[in-house]
Amino acid sequence: MQTLTHADPLVVAGVAMRSRLFLGTGKYTTDEAMLAALEASGCELVTVALRRLDLDDPKKKTILDVIDWHRYRILPNTAGCRTAEEAIRIARLARSRRRASSSAKASKSCPTSTPTLCWRGSWRRWGP
Repeated sequence: MQTLTHADPLVVAGVAMRSRLFLGTGKYTTDEAMLAALEASGCELVTVALRRLDLDDPKKKTILDVIDWHRYRILPNTAGCRTAEEAIRIARLARSRRRASSSAKASKSCPTSTPTLCWRGSWRRWGP
């Protein structure tokens, strides 16, 4: 299946993307179904609800372990938050992770050396 891309890239925060489609990770019955949808869509950016991830157990597999970090950019969102305060806390957590990621570009956890719109690398380093 061939997906349509635009000749003029979408540029957000200095990051050029060929596809203007952002795809979410919620509501798929299996990881395989989600991966198939990502592949078929041709998207380059995937949204992930941070509130819905269980990051307490580092041995437990999450969506972030399934997604190919070299192929897709990850955009965190606050879906699943029950209050405005919780949404603000989660958004601030995502923002602080972005800043930490920007300062750790030379580390193995962040494979890119240019400013990124989203995060690539280990999310499990987040603390409470």
